[in-house]
Amino acid sequence: MATLDTLPDEVLESILTDVVDDEGGLLFSVAFAGPAAASAVLLVSRRWRATARIWTHVRVHLDAELADRSAQVFARAVDALQRSGDLSLRIELRYEARHIASFRAYAPTQDLDLGPLMRTSARWETADLYIPDACYGSPAFQAMRGALPRLRALSISVTQLNPTLYVLPEAIDTFSDCPTLESVTVGNSILYPLLNLPWANLKDLTLHGLSVDEVILRLQVCAVLERLTVHVIPQAMSINPTVCMPFIHPTIRVLRIAHSSFDTTRGELLKRLQLPSLAELSLTFKRELLTQWSQKALAEFLVRSNQTRPDVGPCASGNSNLTSLTLRRPNLGYNQLIDLLKLTPTLISFTLADGRPDIDQWQEHDEEPWRPTPSTDTLPVDAIFRALGAPGGEDGEVNKPDVVLVPISPS
Repeated sequence: MATLDTLPDEVLESILTDVVDDEGGLLFSVAFAGPAAASAVLLVSRRWRATARIWTHVRVHLDAELADRSAQVFARAVDALQRSGDLSLRIELRYEARHIASFRAYAPTQDLDLGPLMRTSARWETADLYIPDACYGSPAFQAMRGALPRLRALSISVTQLNPTLYVLPEAIDTFSDCPTLESVTVGNSILYPLLNLPWANLKDLTLHGLSVDEVILRLQVCAVLERLTVHVIPQAMSINPTVCMPFIHPTIRVLRIAHSSFDTTRGELLKRLQLPSLAELSLTFKRELLTQWSQKALAEFLVRSNQTRPDVGPCASGNSNLTSLTLRRPNLGYNQLIDLLKLTPTLISFTLADGRPDIDQWQEHDEEPWRPTPSTDTLPVDAIFRALGAPGGEDGEVNKPDVVLVPISPS
């Protein structure tokens, strides 16, 4: 303690901030008394307590069934924010509700005034809001419109209840005037048509529970988007003629089709996209549908995206821009994997996560037999290189991607 107290203010501030950030911020929760970092800051030293920056990263976890406890926790969190001076804030607010009946009996806009937190919005830099539907129409929430000059990243969701019981405003305009907003995550499909956001300025977008048509329509107004993560739901057929044709987006560099996405069983989104700037691709497959993914759709997507680059001729094959490829839970055989790698000659990172490969099939093709360890199946990189180095018909040797890591292990 004495040694730490002799440090200059800026050094002490850096150390304490790192401790808090390593824990994901100061946690104020109805379920926990408080993490070690918060306890140290509050109890060890007045000097530590007076360090403003440690109070800028706050997580608030409330429970609709514990009204009194939630009010106490919320008050402590607001008090912590008041110690942060005029510094930018990183806020996480989660309002849990395990039972619909008890949640409806607890009116958050009446029993717990969220105004003190909302009134700090002028300093919000990032905001992760998982809140009840009633909060979206509250005066405190709507008063934030035009008062978010520093907001760069927003994650917004509504507490998961029966959708027929949601009480939401006709439009959510609170975040329509955010000049610095670049990253948005929309956690519920029910919020998607209500949100008025500066879509044209976004560089990072995550969407959950949308159809392929809805994803394409949103991309059409996201002119400078660089990173897209999507969870796609089933869609019988496209009924919108404006989104039926392949859509070219010139700036998307990272595409992630996320956990349990329906699209990875048919490749519908891949069939409708051309991404000439794509450098990183990640696909996650349903565990129960390992063999039903569309390898053809993926291959055609890679070739099509490459052909839209102005520096590549119309007969080019594969994708000469992709440097990172991640496949989670695919059921790839030897020939399928080799064919896929031929289409990605510029890879510097290739990962198979929980691949469960056909070991016998790989043994049959590999000159040097190998066995996976009992705890994890790891495909040796040398096996990949030997396969790719084999003669490729009239073209001679196949180009060898610079594959640096090919783990095949449980996720």
